[in-house]
Amino acid sequence: MLYFLLFVVLAFLWLFLYVKHLEKKTVFFPEKEILLNPGDMGLSYENVFIETDDGVKLNGWYLPYDKAKDTILFFHGNAGNISYRLDKMMVVRSLGFNTFMMDYRGFGLSQGHPTEEGLYLDAEAAYSYLRNVRGIDADKIIIFGSSLGSAVAVDLAAKKDSKAIILEGVLSNARDVAARRYPYLPSFAFSYKFDSLKKINQIKVPKLFLHSANDEVLDIAMAVKLFNIAPKPKKFVKLLGEHATCYTESKDEFLKAIGSFVNEVDRLLA
Repeated sequence: MLYFLLFVVLAFLWLFLYVKHLEKKTVFFPEKEILLNPGDMGLSYENVFIETDDGVKLNGWYLPYDKAKDTILFFHGNAGNISYRLDKMMVVRSLGFNTFMMDYRGFGLSQGHPTEEGLYLDAEAAYSYLRNVRGIDADKIIIFGSSLGSAVAVDLAAKKDSKAIILEGVLSNARDVAARRYPYLPSFAFSYKFDSLKKINQIKVPKLFLHSANDEVLDIAMAVKLFNIAPKPKKFVKLLGEHATCYTESKDEFLKAIGSFVNEVDRLLA
């Protein structure tokens, strides 16, 4: 009996360590090297350094757009850094927005190491920069989260006022991702939550969900699950293409969805 109990304890310990190893290997893939900056593409921008409440210095880019009414606050996914998303922001910016894109701790030129709670603090620091340094009113800020950044965006929008929120390549929570990726492991063993399902009902501003029907990384069922419990007003637009490139593969639909959504929000607020 003693040997059996020892075997069970060791098995659970092995499982715990294995899950922690998987989390570390599959959640964050930061890259430190900045491949290019907006200036390399002929764009005017400000290279920004901000500090979080826990003392971590972050790097970001503020790209103004002449006569823009609104500012996109963009949160990227779990890999690379902001230079990997510059093309996407140029597409979004073409609709006439100022944009602010920031690297989480441990990504690009930002200090520190990424954690779930750390990313939430990073988002709050970025929001504070727009409100307090640039003097942008909350009703002129559109929070935009892509992939893992959708969970960061939901967390921020549940705490702070904004004009609207746009979620692209959406995840419902980390356990749903783990259950699909590692069905042979108990999802409760994973410590990361990124639980948008518990937070989405706190967001009263208009919501736009963008997700590819053939997303190979995050199944569209997760986006639908989150959309179904989200309070109105809300809109879901189905795109086509791979997880990282559907904004180009469905570029016309992507731009039309964002443009018409913001116009609808303006009419609601008029």
